[in-house]
Amino acid sequence: MTWSQAAEDFVPEGSLRDIYVRHVSHDDWETIYHWLLRTYPHVFTRNGTPVEPPPSVEFIWEDRKIAHSLLTLQVSGIRVNCHFFQSDDLELDLRPEAVVDEERFTAVTDLMIGMGRQVDKQVVLTYENDKDRSTFLEFRPEDGAFVYHKPRWR
Repeated sequence: MTWSQAAEDFVPEGSLRDIYVRHVSHDDWETIYHWLLRTYPHVFTRNGTPVEPPPSVEFIWEDRKIAHSLLTLQVSGIRVNCHFFQSDDLELDLRPEAVVDEERFTAVTDLMIGMGRQVDKQVVLTYENDKDRSTFLEFRPEDGAFVYHKPRWR
């Protein structure tokens, strides 16, 4: 898996790129949340105001009834956002134009590998809102493989 294989998928065309940790449990959410806080510089906002990160994802989900929360990570110069959608897939997003070279590409793949290893789950990178049809990068924890899938439309 190389930057040259995936570079074309980071050419901006108006949409974000989504990272999904697939089929996560509540405990998986908590594990990844705390790992992200320990691993990356971050800002947590509640209704746009920076605040200390809450102690748990469960707290954030309860608070979503009245406020919008966002965790923004700094991953080697790339802003990666986690919106805390309640689902069995943990979703983060990033702007493709921020991934401009091998170093930043490696930062994204390291993030994916780190999350996948924390919970022993598949992690994929897709075009925005199309996790089932447009996966172009996949980390498989069962064999440690990182695989590139050329999108069907290319």
